[in-house]
Amino acid sequence: MITLQSYIDQKRAYFNLPASGKISCVLRGPWRRTNTGRCLYFVRMAREDSYRLVIQETTTMQGKECLQNVYQPQFSQDIQQLLHPQTGRFSIGLQSYYWCGFYDTHSLLDDILNRKPRKHTSQDSSNLRKVAETFLELQTAGVHNNTGWLPLAKEMILEKIAEQPLIDLYLQKTAHIWQWLSQYENVPCSWGHGALWPKDVFIINNQVKAIDWEWAIPTAPLGSDIVNFYFSCAEHIFDIPFNEIPKAFIGNQISGLSAMHQYLVSTWRETEMCNTTSNAVIVFTLLRKLARLLAEDGYPTALSLQQHISAIQLYMKNPFVYH
Repeated sequence: MITLQSYIDQKRAYFNLPASGKISCVLRGPWRRTNTGRCLYFVRMAREDSYRLVIQETTTMQGKECLQNVYQPQFSQDIQQLLHPQTGRFSIGLQSYYWCGFYDTHSLLDDILNRKPRKHTSQDSSNLRKVAETFLELQTAGVHNNTGWLPLAKEMILEKIAEQPLIDLYLQKTAHIWQWLSQYENVPCSWGHGALWPKDVFIINNQVKAIDWEWAIPTAPLGSDIVNFYFSCAEHIFDIPFNEIPKAFIGNQISGLSAMHQYLVSTWRETEMCNTTSNAVIVFTLLRKLARLLAEDGYPTALSLQQHISAIQLYMKNPFVYH
């Protein structure tokens, strides 16, 4: 705890943060999470020389309110219209940190959940489809077939999980799924956000903006971001239990997400992705989602692994078919 306190004090001084204010520490899987004012730190527990820092909503970056991530996408030039116009970088030792301006407005999720009475509107459906259109149009512009995408994606996923016992558990439980995916290595790919959900999306002047690119990857199956976005919207906006979402997706049964679903399917058709290839994209997306939960929540997620694996296996046994 002394080491952790010293580290936080050092970073507080570096970023010129107020010395006053209570700091609370909560053990959270592989991360030790500490909050101070409006700043959020994630501090690695394993090796003291591999600390990672995430700052949320700080005003210390050149006097601007910012959202900062530890990862800068290699394909930043391809996603400029999705990013805040104010960006920057700073370094601590050999580690570079990137930040972008923070949107002081409601995300898509906040806008819907804070509405009283809470009611989904046609404009919500239009905005959700707009997200799919914007992402898929940009991704389709850079689409390519990459036979090496799967090993690269798996390597990044394991790096994000970080803690070896969790990595071992993840690989043990999902080995048969990775093996099944290996037959679909030659699929249309593009860049990917990697963790797209409505809390990360804003509509600014009728344009889609996205934050939190820590799970971004330069080569991911086309449509994987929107599959992840669909599942997240179903769970967090439409309150669909996780184990019921696969069936709802297969049948396009959520009216508020129907337009988004139709646009995704039309994109798959235009890029000549057959049903089985689309199914592989869905399986990979859910496999990555499971890894993200392990990386963020640690051991509590390990207790519910089977529920997530069952959802993935549904697509392996009952392929998604579009007409």
